[in-house]
Amino acid sequence: MRGPSTIAVPTEQNESLDVACLPNYWHPQRFGVQYAPDDFREQLRRIDPNLDCTWTPIDHRWLIWQRDPTIQAPICAGWSLKMIWQGRNKRFLPLDERVFANLYARQLWRYEGAGKGYFARIMAEMERDQAVSVKDSKADASARRRELYRSRQITNIGKGNKFALHHDGTIIPSRGELNWQREIWKSRRPS
Repeated sequence: MRGPSTIAVPTEQNESLDVACLPNYWHPQRFGVQYAPDDFREQLRRIDPNLDCTWTPIDHRWLIWQRDPTIQAPICAGWSLKMIWQGRNKRFLPLDERVFANLYARQLWRYEGAGKGYFARIMAEMERDQAVSVKDSKADASARRRELYRSRQITNIGKGNKFALHHDGTIIPSRGELNWQREIWKSRRPS
C-alpha cells in the first residue's frame, strides 16, 4: 500500500486593494476630499455642528460623517462614518431633504457610543412592541373566554315561561303559546 500523496497547487497572491477604495478613507479632514455644497453642509450643521458630508470618487456616493474624537483608527482618525447616502440596490441618490429625514429617523448623532445607543433603542422598541402584542393577545383571549362562558349559561331572561312556547305535539297551539302570541301582537302593533 502506498501512503497519502501530496499534490502541490500553486497559490496566487491577490493584490491588496488600495486603502482609498474604502469609504472610510474619504473623511472630511482628508486632503483633496470633495465636500457637499456649502448650503447643504450648513443645513447639516444646524442639526448637529459635528456633522459633515463628503463625496467618495470610488463609489460615487455621498458620505455623512460625525466628528468623534474617540475614533483613533489611522484611516479616519477623529471621524465616524454615519451613513452612505444611496438608495435601494445601492443606486445613486442626490442630496435633498431625504437625507435629513433619514438622519432624523435614525437619530444616530444623539447617542453616546452611537452604534451601541442606536442598537439599544432598536431593541427597546422591539421589546415594547412585543409586550404590547402579548398584552393584546391575552386581552383578546380573555374576552373570547368570557364570551364563550356567557354563551353557555342557561338564562331565563324575558317574559313568561320558555316552555310555554312549545306545544304538546298536537297541531293546535297550546294555551301558553296562544297567550305568548297575543302578548307579542299587542306589544308590536302600532297604537
